[in-house]
Amino acid sequence: KYIHSSGLSDKVILLGHVSAMDTLYSISDIAVLCSNAEGQPYFILEAMQALCPVIASDVPGNQELLDSNRGLLIKPHPQVLARAVDYLLEDRPKRDQLAQNAYDYVSKQHRLEDQIHILSGIYLDKPFTKMEDSVIADHHAEHIIA
Repeated sequence: KYIHSSGLSDKVILLGHVSAMDTLYSISDIAVLCSNAEGQPYFILEAMQALCPVIASDVPGNQELLDSNRGLLIKPHPQVLARAVDYLLEDRPKRDQLAQNAYDYVSKQHRLEDQIHILSGIYLDKPFTKMEDSVIADHHAEHIIA
């Protein structure tokens, strides 16, 4: 309702669930992630892999992936976000450079094969997981992995 009543229907489309994000990234000018906290933001990794420039909140997680050569980190504030979007939309060469730098970075530092190897090691090679003062024995882990 807000989008329509604000006259933004021709500019804002809410898609709901999207299973083919790579297609969406390829037709997007910018990927934006506005959040107050992130762990490992796969949204950013996917956008970088698809050569889509990224604007993201300047919070841990995002900070590990983006720097001034690979994207824009901003304060999570609407006016700051609006200025960042306008800035990149008006500067195609800057968008292209950020996207290429981000792609080069993610292709070297976050290869899918490496991520699978790391996660497999966490789940398959570590039979004990310490949780505070208790230990989950490997026979419990076998049921989870199997």
